[in-house]
Amino acid sequence: MANAMRMVRLGRWQPWLLLGAAVAATALIALLLSAPAVISQAQPQASTSSQTALFWAIIAVAVLFVLALLLAVILQFSLLARRRAMTLVARLNKSLNQAEAALRAVSECSADGIITVDASGRILGFNRSAERLFGFRAEDVLGQHAGVLLPERHRGNLRQTLAELDPLGWGHRAEQRHMITGLRRDGRELPLQLTLNAIDLAGPRRLVGVVHDLSEPQRQQRQLHEHEQRLSLLLSGTESLGILLLDAQGRVQHCNVGAEQLLAQTREALQGRHVAELAAHEADGESLAPALTQAAADGRAEHPVLGLRPDGTRLPLHLSLQALHDRDGRLFGFNGLLLTQAPARAQDSAPSPGTVHAASLF
Repeated sequence: MANAMRMVRLGRWQPWLLLGAAVAATALIALLLSAPAVISQAQPQASTSSQTALFWAIIAVAVLFVLALLLAVILQFSLLARRRAMTLVARLNKSLNQAEAALRAVSECSADGIITVDASGRILGFNRSAERLFGFRAEDVLGQHAGVLLPERHRGNLRQTLAELDPLGWGHRAEQRHMITGLRRDGRELPLQLTLNAIDLAGPRRLVGVVHDLSEPQRQQRQLHEHEQRLSLLLSGTESLGILLLDAQGRVQHCNVGAEQLLAQTREALQGRHVAELAAHEADGESLAPALTQAAADGRAEHPVLGLRPDGTRLPLHLSLQALHDRDGRLFGFNGLLLTQAPARAQDSAPSPGTVHAASLF
């Protein structure tokens, strides 16, 4: 920066230097043209050889001044080009610094851990999410081999991956995804999904790894599996009850033997069908959509419907819907409870309930 300021100050004087050199050159040229007359008048008695020597001396001085003028012009253009180059470099450095700052900000805000290593596996970058994930501070792992983040039994896999990224292949490999086991600072292991991307730019080759914690998804998967097992046991153990498990759109996902007997259809025939397709009348089926919406909003909904069996038999039913939500409050389905209704008697204005063929799952 100091050199640039000196160049700027020197550049301010260059026009005056050029103007002075031009005036001096003009004066010398005029002197050169009038030199013979001046010499003959000043030294009328001088020998011809002396006059010739004086003439060539004046010529030499004039040539030197012209050369000085040319050098000044060359210096002017050289300094101007250098100043423009320095300005361009300063702008590029500023843009590069801004881009690096933006990249660091994005990396620090990422929910996943981002780790950068060189070709030998030495850690060059370690964002905040990686710190939280592994329990290490960035300054504790920078410069160390990435194997410190893996159990001993998995470190050979990392060395093999780095060895496969030969110098000719770094810039041509697509991203790789691996299911690995990470090692926290406290010695606890955690399941991770590692996405690797090789970067081959003008500088040193680097490998960027994005690590995503799979602990929570795996826990949810285990809970879902346990829930499905409990549900299967429940459905298989309640043959006298009509139970339908619907997804969030109202399609049948599971049903028990009681529902098969009540609707006179197999489980395979019921699975994937919308609950509205079980109604005898199209109007009854269309009216089930508001019932699903009400159950999703209020948690429960009751709706009478005339069911239709494959043999054409129509059965008055009462459908009780219960909304099912996950831990985050997101709707993932409905518990459908089917109840049969006895036909209304002449002396009764309202139908009397018959045998109940359903019970809540929860």
